[in-house]
Amino acid sequence: METVKDLYEKLLKLVKASGKPAEEWFKQYNHDILMIPEKWWESLAVCEYALDNLADKRKTAEFFRLIFSAYDCNVEVDLNEEDYAFWWEKVQETCDRVAEFDGVGWSQKGSQYAEARYGVRNINLLLPYYEKAAEMGDTEAQATVAYWHYIGYLCKEDHEEAERLFEQITSPEGLLWKKFYRACMESISGNPDKAMTLRQELLQELPEGAKMRANIYAAIGDDLNYDNTKITEQATWYEKALQVVPNFYVQKHLAILYFRYPELGKKPEDALRLWEGAWHAGVWSAANFLGYNYQDDPWTNYPKAIEWLEKGMLYCESYSAYELALIYLYNENYQNIERGLYCLQRCVEDGYAQGIVSLAMVYFNGELVEKNVERSHELLLKASELGSGEAAYRIGWMYENSIFTEAPDYQKAFEYFEKAAEREDTSGLCRAALYLANGYAGVTDPVKSKEYYEKAAEQNAPYALVELGFLQENEQSYQQAFELFKKAAVQEYPYGMFRVGYYLSEGILGDAQPEEGAKWYTKAAEAGDSDAMFFLGKCYKVGYGIEENPDKALEWFQKGAEENEPRCITELGLAYENGIGVEENPHKAVEFMKRAADMNYSYAQFKMGDYYFYGYGPCMEDNKQAVEWYEKAEANNNPLAMLRLGDYYLYDYDKLNESEKAIDYYQKAAKQEYYNEGIGICYEMGIGVEENETEAFRYYTLAADGGNTMGMYRTALCYYNGVGVKQNLQEAFRWFNDAAGRENIHSYYYMGKMLMYGEGCTPDPEIAVQWLKKAADLNSDKAQFELGNAYLTGTGVDENDDMAMEWFEKAAENGNEKALKITGRRKR
Repeated sequence: METVKDLYEKLLKLVKASGKPAEEWFKQYNHDILMIPEKWWESLAVCEYALDNLADKRKTAEFFRLIFSAYDCNVEVDLNEEDYAFWWEKVQETCDRVAEFDGVGWSQKGSQYAEARYGVRNINLLLPYYEKAAEMGDTEAQATVAYWHYIGYLCKEDHEEAERLFEQITSPEGLLWKKFYRACMESISGNPDKAMTLRQELLQELPEGAKMRANIYAAIGDDLNYDNTKITEQATWYEKALQVVPNFYVQKHLAILYFRYPELGKKPEDALRLWEGAWHAGVWSAANFLGYNYQDDPWTNYPKAIEWLEKGMLYCESYSAYELALIYLYNENYQNIERGLYCLQRCVEDGYAQGIVSLAMVYFNGELVEKNVERSHELLLKASELGSGEAAYRIGWMYENSIFTEAPDYQKAFEYFEKAAEREDTSGLCRAALYLANGYAGVTDPVKSKEYYEKAAEQNAPYALVELGFLQENEQSYQQAFELFKKAAVQEYPYGMFRVGYYLSEGILGDAQPEEGAKWYTKAAEAGDSDAMFFLGKCYKVGYGIEENPDKALEWFQKGAEENEPRCITELGLAYENGIGVEENPHKAVEFMKRAADMNYSYAQFKMGDYYFYGYGPCMEDNKQAVEWYEKAEANNNPLAMLRLGDYYLYDYDKLNESEKAIDYYQKAAKQEYYNEGIGICYEMGIGVEENETEAFRYYTLAADGGNTMGMYRTALCYYNGVGVKQNLQEAFRWFNDAAGRENIHSYYYMGKMLMYGEGCTPDPEIAVQWLKKAADLNSDKAQFELGNAYLTGTGVDENDDMAMEWFEKAAENGNEKALKITGRRKR
């Protein structure tokens, strides 16, 4: 197979044999001809021929400049290692020979080293060779070196030195380049209008075909790079540049525009074609775009992606090495761990932080290589020193999770989280914000915490959006909170979807939308959010926003239980307790409830207290254990447990004679708007608190309004007897009626008595007797006495002295003083 060396020697022989002057050969080459590799090799042979025959130096230098105007890149890209070595040797030889009489030889030599393949590239030679070119009077090199000093490229930024070098430029062509770079300097300094004026002046001075026009058009397009309102204008400038110089770097930029902005009317295929053109023009970074996009639909073609990324890595493109590593390490169809690790090691050599972090995590995870935390740490530190926010975040995470120390080091963790945040790393911003919000490292700064969350939210980080939503909730800005939750939900962030569902289901912004809420709960639950699993289970349990379905409810509670969601575990316990969707099973009920209680879930702790207090399933009646569970629940701020403890001390179930302790528990529950009759009794009787009948009545009514049956009864008594409120028999009758409807046996008597005598109601002796009978059968001595009177007088029943005496006897047996007098019995 013919090598390029063979080809070149054959072409050189033909050129020499032609006998034509070199200047005649020079005229044969243009863009189209030089894009043919064999023709380019021929042109290089012509250049050697010209040098050997001492052709006109100026014309030879111009011809050299032409054939090395990126056409050489088109030739070299597909050469194998052997052919590239010959190409490199021959190019360097030619540059050196031209450099003997023209600076373009030095500037091209520097450019070749700056753009060479891996193993040959040496960008540090670029400036020295350009300086040599400038010293020889190469006007483009003179202006370029001055500009590099101005911006600090490959040297220390030095505006004075730049000005000194610019002042030395006096040739007409040099002055054009000087003005070109002056325009670039104005643009960098934030003076786009002044830059544009200089460029317009240049365009008027330059002839139509001048190659500098392409540079000017490109520079104008580059200045519009961050203005999305001028995409069409930017594309137009790039297109004009390509009309002047077809093989130009702007092909890459124009391809990006074509690919990202359909409004330009170009197909993505046009972008791919331009990226390939840019590659052949020596824009090696074009391989990054081709390698990346051939991994995505609709052009997914991994062999092509690998081909382009390998090409990019060959020409020292770190991003190509990084992307290539991801394919080789993690794509099962193309896995090549050894090659993947080599690619990441190349990133380490290049100082490419993203690749260094990836290699660090390979060592940390220990799945593809032997785990090596020390090596991982070393690499992360290197990446962090290079300015990687992700590396800083990961180091912080390691300190937080005791990777380097026996216990978490929150101070060191926060130090690195803040570094990550300062570098705008999303995870670092969120973590640093969390630390500052909660004082995990000993510093609390809610203002700075919010700032960090806002920065992360600008990057559309769903976690930050949710946290900002909570901050808005705290300020009762519910509409703003909802918008933030919705932004997170749109990204399919599970907790964001749950909060949207909650807002809609609960009607926080207006009318409740249970159906919509259930839809969001479903999305969030299916995405793995355990809060949503619980709420969705509740919706199915009661048929809220979705058709009632006990089986589906249990299914979601079970899934939540698998995620250790204590509310879901509790619901499973309740299902077994009440036989809802499953067969009643006290042992299972206690098992689930205990599991949730051990997770410190207060309602489950309260339920465990009830199980022991009343005796349920395997839990025998045991007040001591009941109180222990109630106290755990109360410590977790459970108001139901507070009421139970209040009752325990008020009614003195264990004869402790410590009823004054009850008031503290009742008052704690009252702060959460939970009431029962106990707090009213304490105020009415002066137990643990100063006696206050007005406060007693207020608390009775609060308990009654909340559905507490004894509260209803006590409220009725207050109205009946005028305790803490003006006597009102109508209100008393209403509350006794409500309490009796809830099977409060004390109210049965009063219902009967009031109906019998028309107290606060229309008399109805027959109905009165029915209520009195219910109370009497439950051993109410007062009701038994009133029944005796009814039979004695025939009120509401047929007069019957025997039945009257029978009821008086029962009342007397139960200690009724009036009945004792009638029957002549003695009080026991």
